[in-house]
Amino acid sequence: MLDYEIDWQSMSITFSEKPPESIRSMLKYNRYRWNGGEWYPGHGASSEFIESALGKAIDKINGIRRPDGKCWNCENKNGFFRNHGAATPVLCDNCAGKK
Repeated sequence: MLDYEIDWQSMSITFSEKPPESIRSMLKYNRYRWNGGEWYPGHGASSEFIESALGKAIDKINGIRRPDGKCWNCENKNGFFRNHGAATPVLCDNCAGKK
């Protein structure tokens, strides 16, 4: 399991082990740089990246499934994006199984 710790003062990120290439690429794209065991933000790096995109990517690697929003059909709070083309719906598991 990939764990990480954030120093909110410096916005630096430390991982429990070497993160996979997908996470390293995401960090580099968002202007983070590796230095001495930590990832440090470069000029223009955003804390929103840490709070949303990075957390979701690490959850996915760790096999943790978090809802994306309310189901479009029954408004169940545990809706997930379903890849159905251009208008990708958010559906709960129950409504997704009714298709």
